[in-house]
Amino acid sequence: MSEQYVGTMPVLQGNRFDVDALASYMRTHVEGFSGSLSVEQFKGGQSNPTFLLSAGGVRYVLRKSRLACC
Repeated sequence: MSEQYVGTMPVLQGNRFDVDALASYMRTHVEGFSGSLSVEQFKGGQSNPTFLLSAGGVRYVLRKSRLACC
């Protein structure tokens, strides 16, 4: 696999979202969630960007699907 698809990178401008709102949601809906949320984007997978979330020593994966339009 090419190095361009390995690891994470900062979230690309077009894929950014409200991290504070996601952290608030996770505190309410994810058992044991705590700490400050940090977000990185996995390289590759641009049709459905995937993110590495880290908080309180725990890592999560979030996949953002894109809605098809007209």
